[in-house]
Amino acid sequence: MYMLGRMNGFASVLKFQKRNFQILWKVEIQDIGNTLYPGTTATNDSSTHMTEILSAIQPEKSAFLYCAGYAFRDSTNEESKRYAVVFKMDQEGDIKFLYKWGQYTELEDEAEHSQTADDVARAIAFDDITKDIVVLLEVTS
Repeated sequence: MYMLGRMNGFASVLKFQKRNFQILWKVEIQDIGNTLYPGTTATNDSSTHMTEILSAIQPEKSAFLYCAGYAFRDSTNEESKRYAVVFKMDQEGDIKFLYKWGQYTELEDEAEHSQTADDVARAIAFDDITKDIVVLLEVTS
């Protein structure tokens, strides 16, 4: 059993023992310095953090949890615009990939871009027929 939410300003996942509700592990999706999760690319901002999980799905008979949400472009300012973030986690709490949308290109000025781009991964679902993970993105960048 999982509990998803925002703790200490970061998206967090807690896994509990079903029988006695004992916490098995806790993961906060936060900056981890120069080490990147698989699927992320180095940028000049906080590239590996996630602020809030808005939707999650664990497909039937799957060992993976898929989550969608956002990260503030400036992790110290909750008034800043957002990146859309999606990640895949296994049952042991290991992040298998973390993707972030809304990054600026080298041709753009981050300060200017961050004022207009507000991207959010609103929902995530599993298509039983095609066996695909489906993500609903709100993208303005």
